[in-house]
Amino acid sequence: MDRITIPTFSQEELIEFTYIAGLHKRARILAKALGLDDLLIDLQEKYQYNDSIKDNFSSEEDKELERVRSLCSLDALKFLRNIASVLPAGSNILEVGTYIGGTSIALLQGAKYSHCKYTAIDVYAGFTDVKNKTNSFAQCMHWEHLEWQNNISKYSELVTSYHGCSIPVLRSLVKEQKKYDLIFIDTAHELDSLAEFTLITCLANDNCLFVFDDVIDFNREMTSAWLISLKYNFAFPKFFRSKYALARPKNAHMPLNFKTHIPSMVEEVLKLTDFINARIKEGCKFSASKISEGDTGFSLNIL
Repeated sequence: MDRITIPTFSQEELIEFTYIAGLHKRARILAKALGLDDLLIDLQEKYQYNDSIKDNFSSEEDKELERVRSLCSLDALKFLRNIASVLPAGSNILEVGTYIGGTSIALLQGAKYSHCKYTAIDVYAGFTDVKNKTNSFAQCMHWEHLEWQNNISKYSELVTSYHGCSIPVLRSLVKEQKKYDLIFIDTAHELDSLAEFTLITCLANDNCLFVFDDVIDFNREMTSAWLISLKYNFAFPKFFRSKYALARPKNAHMPLNFKTHIPSMVEEVLKLTDFINARIKEGCKFSASKISEGDTGFSLNIL
């Protein structure tokens, strides 16, 4: 029998840490190996966003959402529209990363309903897998920016837009003491995500709702940025149907007592779940036991 020692966390804490980190597939692997599927179901219910907002929009508005090419589903677009539609009148919405406007239209439909204003930031530099992109560095406008403008033109009276890299634009908004009540961030999801997350917390009103695309099962950089921000900046994490992570500004509440260095812990979870998954495929079984009385952690026994 082989044995792996896992310090710091209990079995339940490790699965919860993994789940709220957005590593949902990895949390399922751990729950299966440890025989804690019921715990995972409880965590899913605890952290699932309850989208109980009444949809007040017409079939024509639904068709408008479908008309503009988007990188997310119609269900997700309706979710964004609904949360924008219930903001108090006079609220401000910020979207960081618009592409050609699929999510922008969803937010703007909601903003028009709730009498809110909308601000957009995008570098409009194109995606490598999109054929219809500009090839000329001399052009000051990429095709995505022009298409975004055309797509959202009917809502132009609600819109303020910034064409540029997110971090310097966000810094300038902080200096101007701008504040927002709903912030949707869907940018490159790379190392600079942590800087973006930190800056948007400086732009948030007290009860602001943050919505983040591609936190769930995406990449190491996004996972670390999300977890570090949860530790210092965000509270009350929720997840919407394995698409978006949601949070509020942190006050005193911590969703989990992070007792370790987050980037290294993420790497350990990834290695551990890769190992467990490979052993499961080989037909191995697992059991767990405490390291010893009074110590934090457990041993994973491979049978």
